[in-house]
Amino acid sequence: MQDFGDVEQLKALFAKFASPVRLKVRYDDSDLGQGIHSFIQDFCQLSDKLLWEAEEARGIPGIEIFREDGSPVGIVYHAVPGGHEFQSFLLALYNTAGPGQEVAPEVVEQAKAISSRMKIQVMMTLSCNQCPEAVTAAQRLAALSDNVTAEIFDVIRFQDIIDKYKIKGVPCIVINDEHVTFGKKNINEMLALLQAAED
Repeated sequence: MQDFGDVEQLKALFAKFASPVRLKVRYDDSDLGQGIHSFIQDFCQLSDKLLWEAEEARGIPGIEIFREDGSPVGIVYHAVPGGHEFQSFLLALYNTAGPGQEVAPEVVEQAKAISSRMKIQVMMTLSCNQCPEAVTAAQRLAALSDNVTAEIFDVIRFQDIIDKYKIKGVPCIVINDEHVTFGKKNINEMLALLQAAED
């Protein structure tokens, strides 16, 4: 069993979930694939609000988050949630289950007004203390808008991504595979990036 810190505190969070969440693990024989499978297997024993299934990955291993009814939220973790990112992973689940983090009404309105398909990729490392804000912002927007997806990469496991986007530091945020920016972003700044890419 993995060490998840204060288990009672986690159980108190899960008790606030308005509905269960479903997690689909796509794994392979790689360190990442085996790591996420082991993580979710142990993590989901903490609450009956956490439902999971596993299948062999056809692409990059990851953890995808679904609502109770099986509909995808648009959030995928290509990482074993840990370090500074464990908290942002918990927030992604809370935002999916409801009620979720409070967001200003104008942000909700603008997020729901996004009419184009927007893919946010956040490249982070588990040791980066600047990354969780960008990760959380991307995930929150994905949970709010049916047109936004958020993929989170533990980039030290993906040299091809580092080379492709010439990543020298994290967080690195890529919108629709072409708009690249660096540095932490809050939800308002992340929303502005999406709006600029949509124009």
